[in-house]
Amino acid sequence: MMSTIEKAQAENVVVYSIRYTEKEHGKLTARNKYGTSVMDRIAKETGGAHIDAATTDPHTYFQQIAQELRTSYELAYYASNSEKDETFRKIVIRPKQAGLKVRTKTGYFSQ
Repeated sequence: MMSTIEKAQAENVVVYSIRYTEKEHGKLTARNKYGTSVMDRIAKETGGAHIDAATTDPHTYFQQIAQELRTSYELAYYASNSEKDETFRKIVIRPKQAGLKVRTKTGYFSQ
């Protein structure tokens, strides 16, 4: 999981994970719960989204992904620490206007 997240962040890839998990007796198994948390984390860490296909219509979630990709913005800044030491640096973005939702990757590797 971590190598996937690191590679996606290093290559500036946004991951949208779409899952459909069958339930046993109406519940997720421990293995399925773990897989769900892995998919959620990969999506979150790369700035994407985790979509449960069992609760969302495919037409709806593909439209959602397309809309997000068409309306995404790219921001840039100069870090105060100019060292290229390949350490992970966290990013936090807070909108000034109430009601806006911002989804970003959690950080980047200084290269």
